[in-house]
Amino acid sequence: MTSDCYYVAHRLIASKGKKTVFKGELHKAERSDLLSFLDDAVTSGDLRELLISPVQENPNGSMIYISEDSIYLYAAG
Repeated sequence: MTSDCYYVAHRLIASKGKKTVFKGELHKAERSDLLSFLDDAVTSGDLRELLISPVQENPNGSMIYISEDSIYLYAAG
């Protein structure tokens, strides 16, 4: 994690018929706060599904997906 600031989305979606709606929350966090939050979440066993993307002037298309079971890094190349 090299950016100083990140967008963090709690991935919570709802479906009604064929329509899917994002029901989570989006926050902006500094790297140190985000790392502290993630460490506490792992320690307490309460890690929720999150999408994390760096706040950048020229976005490179990278995104981190975190769930209870896995962590993925997606990058547009």
